[in-house]
Amino acid sequence: MPQALQALEIHGIVFKRAAMGRFFSMLHENYPCISWYREALQKYAPDESPDPAVFMGYLMARTLGQILRQVRSMDSWGIVKGAESVKGLDVGLPEKISYSPMDHVGLTKVFLYRYTNGVLIPVGK
Repeated sequence: MPQALQALEIHGIVFKRAAMGRFFSMLHENYPCISWYREALQKYAPDESPDPAVFMGYLMARTLGQILRQVRSMDSWGIVKGAESVKGLDVGLPEKISYSPMDHVGLTKVFLYRYTNGVLIPVGK
């Protein structure tokens, strides 16, 4: 369940109503990557609470791990070629990750949220 907020503050500006977008889901949503993150947190850092910044790092590291499995040479060009060979990588979000020589973006879906009555709510759910 989303955590209730009195107001949304971003860089010192306080919003009573707002919308936001991000490339990663919120931790209260039901996606496999969030379950994987919580399982890893429980196993390796059981005294720590889930944290959005740590979750983003976890997801990026998991993606990098998958890319490194594609690498044939551990020099910089080998890693780039390995990344560019990734197609349809399932990272536990609705969108799969693919790269190519012309596309190094990875995720393009933006999760949209609206801030209403003290809660960030996914738009479209």
